[in-house]
Amino acid sequence: MKARITRSTSPAMAVAVVALVVALGGTAVAAHEVLAPANSVNSAAVIDHSLQQQDFKKGLLLAGPAGPAGHAGSAGPAGPAGSAGSAGPAGPAGPIGPSNAFVHYQTGPVHFDGGPAVAITTLAIPAAGTYMLWAKTYVTSSGIGDNVTCDLTAGGDIDRASADIENGKPESMAMNVAHVFTGPGTAVLSCSTPGGTGMAANFATVSGIQVASLTRADG
Repeated sequence: MKARITRSTSPAMAVAVVALVVALGGTAVAAHEVLAPANSVNSAAVIDHSLQQQDFKKGLLLAGPAGPAGHAGSAGPAGPAGSAGSAGPAGPAGPIGPSNAFVHYQTGPVHFDGGPAVAITTLAIPAAGTYMLWAKTYVTSSGIGDNVTCDLTAGGDIDRASADIENGKPESMAMNVAHVFTGPGTAVLSCSTPGGTGMAANFATVSGIQVASLTRADG
């Protein structure tokens, strides 16, 4: 009959095995507490480059250096025009320009007897402007003497000279007038007599000078 051999564990061996299990279990628990606190994971449990920015606590990640400036965008549409600014102060007055003078001369004699006035000479004014005008003539009589009237007329402005002319006693007649021409015009010297004969105007002139401005006072 074959004998059964029974092996029993000694008390000392059992104690040693239990101590080893306890020691190993305590080390694993301690390692887990150091490497992976409660509700957390350690590096070994994360796949490299798999976490997103929102997975980290605010302020934990440091900002990197600023990147290079991007290309300038296209210009936007123009905005609406702003309101006009207030007028600036007036500048200083510029230098006064040269005056323009015009003269028409008639040697004569230009005869006029009793009847309507006769134009002795006419000065053409080429352009608009303000003008001072002068006229002069030398009146003689070779017949019946009488009163002579001469007028210098420019538009609605007129100046008149009058004298009694006798045979052999000539008289000088002078007039002046100011007028503002709105365009080209004329200044006319004319003379008349109611009943004299042999009357003549000699050496008649009409002169005009353009001026910058005119101040007129009447009375």
